[in-house]
Amino acid sequence: MSRFDPATRCIHCHAPLPLCYCALLPHIDSATPVTLIVHRNELLRSTATASTTRLCLAGSRILPYGQRDVALDPADLFAPPGRALYLFPEPDAEILDTAWVAANPGPWHLIVPDGSWGQAVRIRRRISALSRVQAVCLATPGPSRYELRTARAPGRLCTLEAVAHALGVLEGPAVRDGLLAALALQVERMKGSRPRFRQNDPEHESSLPHS
Repeated sequence: MSRFDPATRCIHCHAPLPLCYCALLPHIDSATPVTLIVHRNELLRSTATASTTRLCLAGSRILPYGQRDVALDPADLFAPPGRALYLFPEPDAEILDTAWVAANPGPWHLIVPDGSWGQAVRIRRRISALSRVQAVCLATPGPSRYELRTARAPGRLCTLEAVAHALGVLEGPAVRDGLLAALALQVERMKGSRPRFRQNDPEHESSLPHS
């Protein structure tokens, strides 16, 4: 896990305090509960998007995964109401589109792994209760807008993008667009804290909005 100093970083978005963007985030109502299973290495990273998702989205929550001697409780995992759906492009995943929604009326409960690609792949294999949950994936995710890390293959999205597009299918474009706006804000803020972006755009840091 990355080092975290609450004297210099926000305890909510985990950004350096001068770049905290919590007050600028939208508050989005959603009828679909979202559970984010977050690998312990991602819990406090300023570039991770699970915390931003939770800060924006009513009815979302984070369940830490991979902590030593702390097992994830299946009863807690499935506590939210609705049919559980596992959002990840597993081999058995069904395509989440309007036709799928018409054939599988809600309510739903979206469960989303968060970590590196390798960590996310292993989560469903290691949490046996997830084996009985239907996996779903996005039909055409399109290019990622997440500039803080480099995807190793096309079509891979960060957690916030995946949740945004999935809820866009389940609930409509307003939820999707609100979450994508939050991602854009996080990306801009965190680019201001990373030397490689400042070197490419020396005016970037001074142009950031203030919270």
